[in-house]
Amino acid sequence: MTEKLLLRPMEAADLAGVGRSKSYKLIASGEVPAVRLGRRSLRVPVDGLRQWIRRLGSVATLHEPSDNHTGSPD
Repeated sequence: MTEKLLLRPMEAADLAGVGRSKSYKLIASGEVPAVRLGRRSLRVPVDGLRQWIRRLGSVATLHEPSDNHTGSPD
């Protein structure tokens, strides 16, 4: 069976580990791309979801504290 290229918002939420409301907020804000199929059908491209997750990972590594910082002078 082939991998889906477009996911329903709930499927995208499940894969990303976020809730339904958060999924729709991310789509509405444009953080996670989505396409309309007709008037009511909304889908999230798998590649767009993966890119969003990669961006989260790169932001997290920028903000992680260094391991050698103890907070007290030597």
